[in-house]
Amino acid sequence: MKIWIVESDNRNVEALYIDHYEIIEKYIIPNFKGRRIDDWEAIKVERAGRKRKCDVYRFVSGHLVVSERAVQILQPLMSDKVQILPIDYEGTKTLYVLNVINVVDCLDYEKSKIRRMRDGTVSEIDEFAFDYSKVSQHDIFKIPEKIWSTVFVSDKFKATVEENGLIGFKFTEVWDSDEKAVQERKRRYQEKLEEIRRMDGPEYTFDEAIKLLDQGKAFVSDQWKLQKNKKGDIVLGRLVESTCEYLFLVVAYFPPILITYKWKETEPSDV
Repeated sequence: MKIWIVESDNRNVEALYIDHYEIIEKYIIPNFKGRRIDDWEAIKVERAGRKRKCDVYRFVSGHLVVSERAVQILQPLMSDKVQILPIDYEGTKTLYVLNVINVVDCLDYEKSKIRRMRDGTVSEIDEFAFDYSKVSQHDIFKIPEKIWSTVFVSDKFKATVEENGLIGFKFTEVWDSDEKAVQERKRRYQEKLEEIRRMDGPEYTFDEAIKLLDQGKAFVSDQWKLQKNKKGDIVLGRLVESTCEYLFLVVAYFPPILITYKWKETEPSDV
């Protein structure tokens, strides 16, 4: 059994936005934390950028907005675990934001790799491990430690999306109950890191690397990768152990530790 993080593939889906911040303050910020929303109204969203054919849309991080077709296909897997809330797409059709209310306290703290703040609060989870007995019966859920930002799904959920040709979903594997498979992924991940560390060529400081990004160059340092995406935004990639692929985010702030690293030039990723 595998567990996946599900989100929109932001490179290939249509982006949505809410034009009025007071609506965000009322309906988005205080909600989507594993509880039902009783005062929801069909908020209006608008398209940002070009129109695309998709069944899931780019919205606020951790919030899945899907088409009516996606709701119909996935409804048997969501049942009473997800509150399906309508939103008004430019007055032309109804889309749905999924409020996952199935919160499962299933994180295996001994096997997970967890970072904490000084008060002991979980700040980040670098590697997930779950209690099989607690997750095996769930096709979609959240966990208390990532209640606002992350939705987890089962193999069955992923297969249903793929078998029905739903467009725009992105799945990232984060856990496998097969220990041998887990160890093999760890081995591949360490091999990839060693390959990066053995790379030939000159080393650059962080500031030097940032300046060279305008020339279409990309740089790596251990698990991190710096480059620009197709829109010209600077993106920071982190090598994910479960896939040995980079997960990129547009960043406005860089962790200070990165400034101390030495960077080597590499081939840019297709982002």
